[in-house]
Amino acid sequence: MDTLPARVVDMHHPITVQSWAKAANSGLWGVIHKATTGASGKGSFDPKYKSRRKGAMAAGLLWGAYHYGTKAKVSDQVENFLRVARPNDETLVGWITSQTQRTFRTQ
Repeated sequence: MDTLPARVVDMHHPITVQSWAKAANSGLWGVIHKATTGASGKGSFDPKYKSRRKGAMAAGLLWGAYHYGTKAKVSDQVENFLRVARPNDETLVGWITSQTQRTFRTQ
């Protein structure tokens, strides 16, 4: 079976980026980067988002931002996302709701 090259990648702060230019030259079209989680406070934004956006766009890559939702007040989460992501007419915007954790019991 043939494999398709990655054209768009999902990123967040633990992932290492060596060169945006090399990524673009290898056929990557764009990045969708996690910008925020929840409403505010420690851990509510990705510290590498701003610098990665600048580097990726300078290399000619398309840019997207997403938010990982929590149980916090939605309007506070939207405010956090807009403050950090600063979307413009060149930004693809996404929103991911948190997954409910379930505990299963065995007898």
